[in-house]
Amino acid sequence: MGRSVFNEDRVRAVQSRIRVSFLIFFMLSLSALLGAVDFELVLSTPPPGEVVPGQIVTIAVLVTNNTHDDLDFAEELSLPPGWRNVFGVSAFQVGADSFEIRLLSFLVPSTPLAGEYDVRYEVKDQRGESAELNFTVRVAASMSLAIRLVEAPSYVTAGEEYSVVFSVANNGNVPAYLELGAIDNMSYTLRLSIQRLQLQPSASGEVKVTVKTSAFLTE
Repeated sequence: MGRSVFNEDRVRAVQSRIRVSFLIFFMLSLSALLGAVDFELVLSTPPPGEVVPGQIVTIAVLVTNNTHDDLDFAEELSLPPGWRNVFGVSAFQVGADSFEIRLLSFLVPSTPLAGEYDVRYEVKDQRGESAELNFTVRVAASMSLAIRLVEAPSYVTAGEEYSVVFSVANNGNVPAYLELGAIDNMSYTLRLSIQRLQLQPSASGEVKVTVKTSAFLTE
């Protein structure tokens, strides 16, 4: 009668391979579980980069639902003071294993200072879980000056001296440093009350021009 041969070393080797395989499978499963997220946000258009004052900026955000259940979301768009959300915010739903594109549109005011501003978009599901996107919007420098006549006589007599007052306004979003000058001719001479004018954005200043006319001027 034959006799079965029991190889104890071979059995130990097989058991060891089974334990190692199970451990690898468990670690991979745990990594996949820990790395998975229920939902995520991705910009589907490039960040806005540099914009000009008064511009409406529109970007698209991809909201992906990685679960096997429908998820209800509430959204929030946090903007710098004075900026306005064009579309507003609302609640929306993304189906199981699906996605939705959300359009964010906001108005940059006409008078912000040049520089970088932070914008944050956040969505939160019905369980209180949240995800957010943060990006920077750079407002480009804009120079704009306006000159307005404030005061001037209705008429003058030849040879007399009179004054004219002008207002200079900085309607841009960067400081303005102005060198002022006046050109005389044979009929009159001009003097300015100031030679330099420094104006911060949205500020204005007055300049008085004194005029000495010639006595030989005709009407």
